[in-house]
Amino acid sequence: MNNQDYKKHLSKAMRWCSHTERCKTDVLQKFRQWNTPQQLHNKILEELETEKFIDERRYANAFVSDKFRFNKWGMIKIQHALKQKSIPELYISEALQQIGEDEYLETARSLMEQKNQQINDEYQKRKQKVFRFMASRGFETGIIFDLWDKMQE
Repeated sequence: MNNQDYKKHLSKAMRWCSHTERCKTDVLQKFRQWNTPQQLHNKILEELETEKFIDERRYANAFVSDKFRFNKWGMIKIQHALKQKSIPELYISEALQQIGEDEYLETARSLMEQKNQQINDEYQKRKQKVFRFMASRGFETGIIFDLWDKMQE
């Protein structure tokens, strides 16, 4: 592998990483799409980290913020998605702590109320559908039960 190939692939990766936050898993996946030679992967990843094009901690923070605020995902779903991208557990827990408890509960309550209003079924079926929806969004069972009980008062 010559130096020119390395520079070409590094430059391409830097350009791609500069558009939005990326993690190592995303970059490795892109290398496979681009047919980047296997022996260059680690060297390019190291360079990208050194030059701050990728940073797993920064990625985790951005991911948590985006998925919670824009997609209205719960912590379970966010945590699972980050684990699938091989983000270290420490970074995941640090990033999840940036979500305020009040904001989290308010988002869950709002989602639950919206879903509940959309369903025209008898009580038990509606409850099942709302619970399944909230669980699919990654909200914790305890929170779902508490919010449902408060909503029924």
